[in-house]
Amino acid sequence: MARSIVLPSDEGLLSPETKLELARYIERLRLTHARRSVPYRIQQLVVDHEYRVTRPNGSPYHCGDEDSDCMFGNDPDYKWVDEFAALAISGCRKVSHERSLPRLAMIWIAMQSDT
Repeated sequence: MARSIVLPSDEGLLSPETKLELARYIERLRLTHARRSVPYRIQQLVVDHEYRVTRPNGSPYHCGDEDSDCMFGNDPDYKWVDEFAALAISGCRKVSHERSLPRLAMIWIAMQSDT
C-alpha cells in the first residue's frame, strides 16, 4: 500500500512554524545541492513520489503545471532558494498567500517524501 502524505491546510502552510520548518528543509538541501538545483530536486521528489497526497479533508491533491511554474517561474537565478533558507536563521517573514501556496505545498510534499 502506498504511503499517504497529508498536506496541511492553507493556513497551516502559511503558519510561521510551518514556514520555519520548510525553510530549515531548504537550508538542509542547500548543504548538498547548488541553489539552481534545489528546485529541480524538489520537483523530482514531488513528481517521482509514489505517495498518495491528500488535503486535510481527504480529497486528493494534484500538483499541476502551475505548481511547477511556481517553482521555476520569474526567478532564473532561483534567489528565492537562498532567501527562503535564510528564514531558518532570521525567522519567518510574511509571505504572499496566492503566490506562495503552490511553492510551499511542493516543498512540504518534497520534505515528506525525502524522509
